[in-house]
Amino acid sequence: MPSTPSDLLQTLAKEKQRAHQQIEHLRSNDVRQSRRLRRLTEQRAGAFVNLARHYLPTLGQQHVTNAWKEVRDEIGQILRERNERVRFLQDQIDRARQTRTQLIRQRDEATKSLDRERLILSCKTGNFEKVMRDDPAVSRCMSEIKKLDQEMQRRLDQLEQVQQDARKKLPAYEQCQLFQYLRSQKFGTPEYRAGGVERRWDRWVAKLIGFQKANSGYEFLTQAPGRLAELIEEKQQRYRLCLRELESARERAKKMHGVDAQTNIWRSHSKRVRALDLAIEQSEWHLNHLTDECCELESLNGAYYDRAIKVFKDFLQSLEPEILTIYASCTESPADDAICERLRQIHDQIETQRRGCDQTDRRVQTLKAYASGLAELQSKLREHLRCLPDDVRFSDRLCLNEQLRRLSEQRRTPAEIWRRIRRSIIATSPERQDSQTGESAGCSHRRGRQFDAVEAAFAAAATPPPDQNDQEPPDDVGIVLPRSSPDDATSGYASIAICRSGREASHIRELLEGQGITCFTCQLPYTATEPTEQGQSLEHHVMAPSSQFNSARRFLTRRRNELETPWYCAACDSEVRHGYLVCHQCGATKP
Repeated sequence: MPSTPSDLLQTLAKEKQRAHQQIEHLRSNDVRQSRRLRRLTEQRAGAFVNLARHYLPTLGQQHVTNAWKEVRDEIGQILRERNERVRFLQDQIDRARQTRTQLIRQRDEATKSLDRERLILSCKTGNFEKVMRDDPAVSRCMSEIKKLDQEMQRRLDQLEQVQQDARKKLPAYEQCQLFQYLRSQKFGTPEYRAGGVERRWDRWVAKLIGFQKANSGYEFLTQAPGRLAELIEEKQQRYRLCLRELESARERAKKMHGVDAQTNIWRSHSKRVRALDLAIEQSEWHLNHLTDECCELESLNGAYYDRAIKVFKDFLQSLEPEILTIYASCTESPADDAICERLRQIHDQIETQRRGCDQTDRRVQTLKAYASGLAELQSKLREHLRCLPDDVRFSDRLCLNEQLRRLSEQRRTPAEIWRRIRRSIIATSPERQDSQTGESAGCSHRRGRQFDAVEAAFAAAATPPPDQNDQEPPDDVGIVLPRSSPDDATSGYASIAICRSGREASHIRELLEGQGITCFTCQLPYTATEPTEQGQSLEHHVMAPSSQFNSARRFLTRRRNELETPWYCAACDSEVRHGYLVCHQCGATKP
C-alpha cells in the first residue's frame, strides 16, 4: 500500500507499463486469431463453391431446371446471356471467316499480278542491259573509264612516292649553304650576272659540290608533286566526264524501254501484297480470339458458369448450416452430406474465433481506457503535488490496489479515484492521540471545520497569507466535497469544499454565490501534518451556512457530474465514456 506520493506515482507507472504489455500481448494474439479466421473463411468459401458445383455441375438447361427455386431464375438469366453471347460470337466468327477468305483471294490475285509485273520488269531490264552492251559509245566510255582508273592509280602511287622522297631529301638541300648560295646567285641560268673572279669562284664551288646534278634533283623534288597533281586532276575531270556520258546513255536506254515506270508498277504491287498479308494475319488473330472465347463459353468452366456458381454460392452462404444439412439429407448423393458436415464444423470454428476476436478487442479497449486513466491520474497527481507539503502521507483507508482493480474493471472512473486520492490526502490522517485533550485527530478535525457565527465572522475577515499555488488552474472534478451534512446543528457554517489553492477556492465561492448561497473562504491546517507544522501547512476551505449546506452540495455534485459526462473526440472520431477527460484512442483532452 503506497503511503507517500512517490510510492503512488511508482505504483501508477508500473500499472501503466503492465497494461501496455498486456495490450501488446493481446494484439499479437489477435493477429494470429485473425490469420486463423481468414484461413477458416477461405476454407468455408471453398466448401460453398464445391457444394454449388455439386448442385450445378454444368450450365445446361437440364441442370438449371433442377436447380433450387430461389436461384433458378437468376441462373436461367445467366444461361440465356451465355447462349446469346455464343450466338453473337458464332455470327462474328462466320463474318471473320468470310473476310479472311476474301482477303486470301485478293492476296492470290495480287500475287499473280506481282509475278506478271516482275516478269515484264525482267524482260525490260534484259533489253536495257543488251542495249548497254551493244552501244559502241557505252563500250568506249567503259574502256576509257577503265584506262583512266588504272592511270590515276599509277599517278597517285607516283605522287605518294615523290612526296615521300621530298620529305626525306629536301632537308639536306636546304641545309647545304653552298648549294643555297649558288641557287641565290641563279648559277647556271640565263639570269646569272656574275663575272671575273666571282664567276671563276662560283664555277669552282659548283664543280666541288656537283651543283648541276644536285640542282636537277632539287628541281625534280620541288616541281614533280605539283605536276603530278595537275595530271591527276586532268584525269579526274576526264573520268567524271566519261561517267556523265555513261549515265546519260543509261538514262536514254531506260527511258527507251520504260524500266523505271515498270519498276514503280512492281513496287506498288509488292506493297499491295504486303498489306494483304498483314490484313490476313490480323483477321486470323481476330478469328482465333473469337474462337477461343466461344470455346471457353461452351466449356464446363467458362466465365458464365463461374457467375452462376457465384450466385449459387452467395445463396448457399445466406442459409443456416442446419438448413443445408436438412436439404442434403433429402438427396441421394452422400457428397453434399459430407460437404454440409464440413461447413457446419467450419461455421462453429469461425464463430468461436470471432467470439475470441471480439473478446480480445473489448479487452484491448478496456486496457487502453485503463492506461489512459492511469496517465490521467499521474498527470493530476504531479500537478497537485506542487500544492502539498513535502511530508504529506496517504491514509491507510485509500486501498489503492482495490481502486485500481475497479478502474480496470470500469467500475470506477479516473475522476472518482482522483477524488478518493485527494480525500485521503486532505480529509483523513493516521489516528493519533492528542497529549493534552486525549481526543483523536479526527474529532479535532471535525470541530476545526465547523464554526459558529462569531468564529465565521472572524475567519471571513481574516487576511489569508499569500499562496504560491494561486497560479494553478482550478481542478473542477477533483474538489473534495463532504460525504454528509454537519453533525452539529448549532454550527453556523461548515466546510462545503476543500480546495488545493486560493484561486480554486475563490472559483467555487463565485459559483455558489451565483446560486444565492452565502459563503466565504478560509485556510485551515492540514490534519496530516504535525502540530508544530500546522502554522506552516494550510489548506483552503469554502465555508457555507449549515442551513444551505445540502443545497450547495447538490449544486456542486450536479455540476461535477455534468463535467464528467461522455464526450465525442473529433480528433479520432470516437466516443469517450463517462468520467474520462482524456481520449484513450489518441490522447486528446476533453474541450
